[in-house]
Amino acid sequence: MTGRSHTTSPGGDVWVLAIKNVRTNDSGLYSCEVNSSPVVQTFHQLSVLSRSLVPPALSPPSASLIPVTPTEKPSNHNYTECCIALNVSYSCLGFCNIQSILDGTTGQDPEHCESDFQSIVKCMADGRNHVPCCIEEKVPDICQDVCRGEYTMITDNIKTHFSCAAYTEQTLACIVEGIEILPSSPLEVQVIPLTANSFAVEWVPPYNNPETVTEYTVNVTMLQSFDPSIISSPTYDNTSQDIVTPHSVQVNVKVSDNQSNYVVIKELVPFTMYEVTLVAKNKHGTSLPSYPIRSLTMVAGQMKTQTPKKVPKLPNVKQCCLEKGIKHEKCLSKLCGLTENADLEVADMMICAPWAQTTFSCLANGVDHTPCCKARGLPEICLDLCLGNITQLNFNYFKCLKYIPTYKDCLMQGYGVLPSAPMKIRVTNVDVDYAILHWDPPEYLGDSVINYDLHVRQLQQQEYQIIHEIFEAQLEREENEYNVTACCSSAGLSSSCMSLCSYDASMTKLKSLAGVCGPEFSKLVRCGAGGRNHSPCCSRRGVPAACLPLCSGVVIQSLAATATTCVPYIGNIVQCFEEGTGLLPGPISELHAVSVTDSEVYLAWEPPTEGANATDYVIHFKKVDNTSMHETILKLDNQKNASTTSEKISGLETGHLYNVFVVARNEYGTSLPSSVLLINITKTDLGDRGLSAVTSPPHSLAVASRSATFVTITWQPPEFSHPAEQLVYRVFYKSSSDQTFRASDTSVSSHTLEHLSPNTQYIVYVTAISKKGQSLPSETLLAWTDPAYPAFVEPPTVHPINLIVEGSSMTILCIAMGTPMPTISLYISGRLVRQEVTRHMVTVIYNVTRDMNLISCYADNGYGTPMEARRRIVISYAPHLTATGITMATHGDTVTLECTVDSQPHPKMMFWRDYTQRVPVIQGAKYDVNITRLKDEEDKWLMQLTIKSITDSDEDGSDHRSCCAHSGVERGCLDWCRGEAVFVQDSKVCLLQHTKRIMSCFREGRDRLPGPPQNVRVERINDHSVLVRWDPPVKNPHTVEMYRVFWRQAGSKTPATKNDSKTTSLKITGLKSGVSYECVVKAGNSRGTSTLTEPVKFTTDEKYITSAASMGEEHSQFGMAAGLVFTLIFLVGIVVAAIWLIRTRSLLGHKSTGGVAFENPSYLREVNMDHIQPSDANTSSGINQSGWKQEQLHVPSSTEVPPSIYEELKLGQDGAGFKRLKP
Repeated sequence: MTGRSHTTSPGGDVWVLAIKNVRTNDSGLYSCEVNSSPVVQTFHQLSVLSRSLVPPALSPPSASLIPVTPTEKPSNHNYTECCIALNVSYSCLGFCNIQSILDGTTGQDPEHCESDFQSIVKCMADGRNHVPCCIEEKVPDICQDVCRGEYTMITDNIKTHFSCAAYTEQTLACIVEGIEILPSSPLEVQVIPLTANSFAVEWVPPYNNPETVTEYTVNVTMLQSFDPSIISSPTYDNTSQDIVTPHSVQVNVKVSDNQSNYVVIKELVPFTMYEVTLVAKNKHGTSLPSYPIRSLTMVAGQMKTQTPKKVPKLPNVKQCCLEKGIKHEKCLSKLCGLTENADLEVADMMICAPWAQTTFSCLANGVDHTPCCKARGLPEICLDLCLGNITQLNFNYFKCLKYIPTYKDCLMQGYGVLPSAPMKIRVTNVDVDYAILHWDPPEYLGDSVINYDLHVRQLQQQEYQIIHEIFEAQLEREENEYNVTACCSSAGLSSSCMSLCSYDASMTKLKSLAGVCGPEFSKLVRCGAGGRNHSPCCSRRGVPAACLPLCSGVVIQSLAATATTCVPYIGNIVQCFEEGTGLLPGPISELHAVSVTDSEVYLAWEPPTEGANATDYVIHFKKVDNTSMHETILKLDNQKNASTTSEKISGLETGHLYNVFVVARNEYGTSLPSSVLLINITKTDLGDRGLSAVTSPPHSLAVASRSATFVTITWQPPEFSHPAEQLVYRVFYKSSSDQTFRASDTSVSSHTLEHLSPNTQYIVYVTAISKKGQSLPSETLLAWTDPAYPAFVEPPTVHPINLIVEGSSMTILCIAMGTPMPTISLYISGRLVRQEVTRHMVTVIYNVTRDMNLISCYADNGYGTPMEARRRIVISYAPHLTATGITMATHGDTVTLECTVDSQPHPKMMFWRDYTQRVPVIQGAKYDVNITRLKDEEDKWLMQLTIKSITDSDEDGSDHRSCCAHSGVERGCLDWCRGEAVFVQDSKVCLLQHTKRIMSCFREGRDRLPGPPQNVRVERINDHSVLVRWDPPVKNPHTVEMYRVFWRQAGSKTPATKNDSKTTSLKITGLKSGVSYECVVKAGNSRGTSTLTEPVKFTTDEKYITSAASMGEEHSQFGMAAGLVFTLIFLVGIVVAAIWLIRTRSLLGHKSTGGVAFENPSYLREVNMDHIQPSDANTSSGINQSGWKQEQLHVPSSTEVPPSIYEELKLGQDGAGFKRLKP
């Protein structure tokens, strides 16, 4: 060690030796040595002075020496290092400095450091007992835990919510002062059992101010049990005072008489557990007790060996190394000195490798230590060291470094200097959470043992679980023990508030039930006080004067004012309540006057039934008049003591009124008056029952609220009443012009007087009625009702203000004024929605519809004319389209499509040719778009699209036969579902029975089915294969899942060959050279397919492609169309209903006549499509393979489709679905 700082030179190291807790025997010469060649050393002299040294006394120069006031040290105490050692959170270290606490610069809210306060307060006290100073500074006992280094954690228990903020400065001042002058706790306390009746106590002086210690107090307490069981729920703290038997010893040790800090405690009980603590004292005070040490005295007849036997000497390994030629100082001190110092490193082994054989041979000392090494788990490579037979020390032995301590133990065991293992270990006194172990000394060198090391481990790694008892044993209450719950039950406390009637009530429940149990707060306070006067305790514990009435069970202010002022002190009050139940006497009962004369009154009463015993009684009496008779004072002008439950009062004035009450008293305090007796001192015959005392009158009447027709009156319960007494309040009231009072009873401390006249003064007073009778009237209250004003209502306020969307919600606020309070009615579009008596009515309307645009607030209070205010709002909603359906036309005709739009706000309207692809219809020579607003309909428009010179490109282009088959359309009518003609004889049936279904499928498939592929072309590959290409459909190309290609020889009646492709091309192979083929393509998805494309003819030996359209087919199709037209005209003349269907929803268009079926694209948006589960489209090849949705329809289980329909839909059977390829 050096006394000055060091400067580090480049490339050098600084080594510092720190000696903690220095003692006088640490004095001496210390050297710092560098292992270099030559060796460099520095020497440092250390002198440690004893704290017991004091300077020589100086005699004052004269008797008239003027005292000099010493300079005060700054009042600060910084204990940050202690806080860090106890793992206080970094953010809470601001509380580890008293000055920062006083300045308010801790930098953190105390609530966030609640979990660290136990450690902070422990460090703050620093082992000193500051309680005497705190008592001198008038700090309440409930706040003195900080003065002794303890902190009461705030829990959900109501008793932990107490306030000590007013005494923070005094407490901290005491701690700052005590840190300077008080000693800290003694250190390193040890208890050494000596015999069955004695043990020795040894300790080290305190770290702080040890020189001021004049005396040590050794407290020895015999324990009745160990720590409380983990499976129980003790109600006491685990301190000696709680688990102590009458046997305890306190020994004072003077410092001047005992310099060795050692004392022997005698006359103890054999085989008994004792707890030992030490307290250091000086002239200023004491330290806190040291950590408690528990020790067990020996069994009778057993005694500790005072002087350990001398152990055998160790072999001189260094001398052996020197004799065998090892001269290196490092090897002599490190390797050969291994028995003294086991700090061996790799560098040491490398340096000493040349002498390894000699070194380990000397260490073995001719003994084979291998059995011990094996038993202790050394690796195989390291066993050579234990044998001492090693020829070369290489890097393989480096792994043995971590086993050097174990190797050293085996050497010691081989040298014969270690004791053998303890013998006969046994367990006694086994409990649920502790046991006592015994053992005998080792057989070998047992008398040389200094101490034993006990190793314990848990065999089962499972955590303990607390099992809640199903049945809990309750101790029977003593006969005079106070039962607060029974009091609340007798007082009529509601069951929902019964959980608060406990001294261990939950603060969480108190907050949650405050609104519900507020009217019954007085019952809880009365039963909590239990008829006892706890005011002295509350004053001692720092409860402010404004809250002291609560300590007597009296509520003076309103509930809100009381809660604001007194909730911080609720823990202080409840602790006084609980403490007083075991100390203070309970209230007397059955006070009554037995007889009354012109100057005397004879009183009798019953003693307290609960609480501590009363030693005597105090009778308070006072002469009163009509004014003072209502006063309730705890101490009257005259008092008289009585030792029994009856007493005579003499010397009273005849004809005057006297107030009398009686309280019980003992050494700890008094009870509260339970009733008051008002006596007229005039000779009266009271009969056998006498004149009973009754409760004092209610008080503090106030008007809580009022209107033109009602007044709400509140009051506080009587100050003098029995806590368990049920009270009924009777409210008397009348107008100033009435002659008699009206009465109304209630059990709570508030009442609303209804059906009153406006602008009228009323006189009100209240009495309390108990089983003994009615109390005196309370003070009289004059209350006015408000004047009557007719109802006035403001226009309704609607939120949101700007945008109300159909289907959303809106909030409507109706505000009405008037006295009395009006009845507000809310009407929406003429329908009554809500009605309530209030001034502000807020209504939330969900799922707003477009017809809720007229809102009206109506108010009426019975005075004047009712008033109504209206407001029309704008409700926005999505456009709703109503289209004309399908329109029939022929080539070259002009068609007008119409749809009606209902929307708010004004929508953007246009026609789409294919709205999914957003292809608009543009105004021009072919298309004429006209949009007009309908008359008398502000939110409706008429859209008209006129198409001139209709062409085939305006048709649908999808194959709806799958939908038609599911819908029950007959097989003969399915061609209509893809826009082709049917036989004339079947057209009547199709028209009458299936028109609606076919139209529905057209609407449903409009957005779901693709149109036919475009631009089909064939490219020759070779004489036997071609590549067919095409473009995606114009209509719904995004819905295409698969393309199907059909081909066959031109003019052949054999079924066509087909194959599927997910792309827009397909390679066809296996064709014959020189043969003419024709090919068509259609698109499809899981819901259906498109119509077929125009056929394309090709041959493999030619390089051109021809179309398959022929005049013969056209003439044939024209004839068929003429027949269909004739059929339609015939059916129109026969069936009128069919004519209507034809005009509105007919599906007669077919390709042979050039007819086109139109659907309004906007109309399709109104279709509510059912959910159809799609199926995967599998590519198939060949005529008998099918993976097409159209060919394998998914039919609901409730509908059966004949197999013939499936066969009909399988393209290629008898040419069905391939008409255009027929010859």
